[in-house]
Amino acid sequence: MRPLIACREANIRAKELIDAHWMPLTRFVLPFTRGQQQTAEDIVQETIIRAWKHLDQLPENPDGTRRWLITVAHRLLIDQARRSKVRPLERRLPVDEYAGNDDVSNTVVAADSFHHGLQALSVSQRRVLEEIFVHNRTPQEVADLLDVPVGTVRSRQHYALQTLRQALLG
Repeated sequence: MRPLIACREANIRAKELIDAHWMPLTRFVLPFTRGQQQTAEDIVQETIIRAWKHLDQLPENPDGTRRWLITVAHRLLIDQARRSKVRPLERRLPVDEYAGNDDVSNTVVAADSFHHGLQALSVSQRRVLEEIFVHNRTPQEVADLLDVPVGTVRSRQHYALQTLRQALLG
């Protein structure tokens, strides 16, 4: 029965942490994420999870707890900045301010871009994509089917996807 009581107490303590510190932590983190609310909330959520995992290390007084949480959030922000230097964000499709207002036209434009991208592929690249994505075959299975080395299949897949990506991005 004792572990159940400890678990309840930990959950109560975690709820108190969230209630007391979520908004101040979000306000602290938000400028460092360049105003990206979702990223800021992810950092705050990870901070609260780490606090929950280390409840025994949290200071008893509220100011000490807040300093501990800010230190953890700050370290998470540093880790994120280091990761983004090593692994820059992928290019994303431009966000249209009217996106969602006319899903049919957006779908038609996307399908047309995809169709033009497929036309830009060689027959061998189209075949590789068809076998991998339509027939759900592994690169090794496609290589055996087409009687080519697996490296050739991966290369064709890479360049085909790169061509499609360029067609979709414009």
